[in-house]
Amino acid sequence: MGIQKKFTPSPLSRVSHELKTPIAGIVGLADILNQSQLTTEQQFYVAAILDCASSLQKAQIHIKALLNNLFSELPHE
Repeated sequence: MGIQKKFTPSPLSRVSHELKTPIAGIVGLADILNQSQLTTEQQFYVAAILDCASSLQKAQIHIKALLNNLFSELPHE
């Protein structure tokens, strides 16, 4: 196996990265926002954002497992 092939990211890792990065950004910015002085209504919205981001993180784990299963069933070169 050549060096280029060895370090080329798999489609699975690229998909995982494409999901994780924006979710992490949403969580990070919502946490920063949550540390500022917010009205009760704004606090409710930030909590909803964090709840949705948590759901997306869980979905990302399931999607990664599903893709891993699909890729493991494909014929290898």
